[in-house]
Amino acid sequence: MKILFLSTVYERNNPIVKHLESLGNEVVHYREKLVQSSKVLEGIDYIISYAYGYILDKTIVSMYKGRIINLHPSLLPWNKGRDPVFWSIWDETPKGVTIHLIDESIDTGDILVQEEIHFEEDETLLDCYHKANEAVEQLFIREWENIISGRIKPIPQPPGGTIHYKRDRNFYQNLNMTTVKDLLKLKQILQEDNRREF
Repeated sequence: MKILFLSTVYERNNPIVKHLESLGNEVVHYREKLVQSSKVLEGIDYIISYAYGYILDKTIVSMYKGRIINLHPSLLPWNKGRDPVFWSIWDETPKGVTIHLIDESIDTGDILVQEEIHFEEDETLLDCYHKANEAVEQLFIREWENIISGRIKPIPQPPGGTIHYKRDRNFYQNLNMTTVKDLLKLKQILQEDNRREF
């Protein structure tokens, strides 16, 4: 099987790529913006998106319907979009990881598998991201063959949840070494300041 691995963050030595190659798959790593005319699409059976900084064109989504999989470090439908680990802490929403099909919207595709995770209050935001990424990688490795064999049936996401965008991140760009406990304290301080202003 020929698999296109889309990631602007991870390299070829990622555990996902290593696992796929260990099963005899040919894996093509691509980090640029994918368009319908991209030669890299030739002969591709599946597309896997993991920390890929671009939204896929609707034509590509249609061409590979049911064969484009996204690894997302949140418990969808909570924290769709950018920086899901940060928002799961800040908004105090359920925490976890999800593998889902890609559709034409942002992180709204049918869910294949999910797993809840927990962050300790003394873990930094960076620690939490590492934990979530490791969890989603391990979930993928355990479930990949069940997914492609059809033993796992996609289920629609429940209504509701949250979504965040790149523009929402300006105020917390430098908080990677802040602990979960201190992030929640900062949130409380900001909320109190906002209440005083009104």
